[in-house]
Amino acid sequence: MILITGASGFVGRNLVRHLNPRSSIRCLVRKTSDARGLEGCELVEGDITDKDSLFAATRDVDAVIHLVAALGASTYKENCDVHVGGAKNLAEACKANGVKRLVVASSVATLAERKSDYGITKKMADEVFMASGLDVTILKPDFIYGRDGKGFLTLVEVIRRHRFIPIVGNGRYRRQPVHVDDVCKAFFRALRSESIGKTYVVASEKPIEFNEMVDMIMRKLGVRKRKVHFPVLFMLLAAKAIKLRKTKLTQTVVLGIAQDRNEDITPLVKELGVHPIGFEEGLKKSLG
Repeated sequence: MILITGASGFVGRNLVRHLNPRSSIRCLVRKTSDARGLEGCELVEGDITDKDSLFAATRDVDAVIHLVAALGASTYKENCDVHVGGAKNLAEACKANGVKRLVVASSVATLAERKSDYGITKKMADEVFMASGLDVTILKPDFIYGRDGKGFLTLVEVIRRHRFIPIVGNGRYRRQPVHVDDVCKAFFRALRSESIGKTYVVASEKPIEFNEMVDMIMRKLGVRKRKVHFPVLFMLLAAKAIKLRKTKLTQTVVLGIAQDRNEDITPLVKELGVHPIGFEEGLKKSLG
């Protein structure tokens, strides 16, 4: 039995599809979660911040895939409660129920020179898991995209609907976007391999500038729009000023977009046998 936390999210739904019917799956979901895509799984109601629900969820489980992330958090405390507090709660529950194997979704945000609250607390959570005594593998994906990915679809809709495309900074920073199918392969193979105690960056091999990512999406959509660049500091101040509103513009989003990436994925390829597709091919799968 595999327990997946955060199963109702973008990666979780795709991972369930990838694993079924190979495994018995239990999904930790919140009362408000949309459980579409989790058919055939055992659903257990709970929350990463609720110790009792985690003790119940980890009973009779062989392994845990931990996908929970505070993607909508606007404060350090919210990030810390979910990432660090959640890591402590989950590790404690696993040990109490004799669950040794744990594969954790971290983020390349933990590797950034200028970390957001999200990146700082994700890094702290990684340290909690690695010090727990459990058989842990950590995966650090870059920007995950796919047909039903909210972040990706938001970017696509901005490009499709707006008269101009707002870009954080000069747009020349590089990203290594990774298709959700490759992320799912990485989790599955990490679970089945001798990867205990190791950390893998999950990303496309060839970094591409954010400006080029936007251009590639425009070409795929058959549109031409002007890109307008806003200074990073301006965008950070704007995010801070409106953080109390219901908005997708947060410090985490701004800093996450504007970080230059050139991570080595050799261990992912050689040890897990995952060869991520390039962004152009991924766009065909995602927007075709």
